[in-house]
Amino acid sequence: MNDVTSKTYILRLTVTLFLVTAVVALLLSFVNAVTKDTIAEKARQKLSAALCEVMPEADDEFSDPIYDDGSCQVYKATSGGRDLGWCIKYPAFGYGGELTLAVGVSESLEVTGVAIVEHSETAGMGSKADNPDWLSQFVGRSGAFTLKGDGDHIDAVTGATVTSRAVTAGVNGALELAAQIKGGEK
Repeated sequence: MNDVTSKTYILRLTVTLFLVTAVVALLLSFVNAVTKDTIAEKARQKLSAALCEVMPEADDEFSDPIYDDGSCQVYKATSGGRDLGWCIKYPAFGYGGELTLAVGVSESLEVTGVAIVEHSETAGMGSKADNPDWLSQFVGRSGAFTLKGDGDHIDAVTGATVTSRAVTAGVNGALELAAQIKGGEK
């Protein structure tokens, strides 16, 4: 091949690659624009269901959070105008990345429920922490929790110690946040 043919060929490949990339980027932008509201609504519904799960006595509607620092959100839980406590969306960091917890905390600072809203833990291992039987260990209890062996309070999920510690730390963080809100610090 001579220089002119080689340059033309490279230019043609470059333009073709650019056009294909531009078309794909436009299609992805269009799909994102069409689906982002639906995805946000599904995430809101999932959070609302988790908040209702962790504070079963509360009214089904959770308005805007009373506290939001970007990573944690606190919702006031009421039933018929009576304050029950708080439902807290709280982040924790497990083996596979961030977990999003929903933790119900009563006015007496006892855990009323724990749910994992989102996680990226290993399927079959860390994802076992999403088991309601395991999460129920926290319900009706207060104070700082530790795993058995770390202080003999909460049984860890077999094979998922990092995830178990993350959930435990998240519940502890939510309890601390509820105590600060109750004490007027937040």
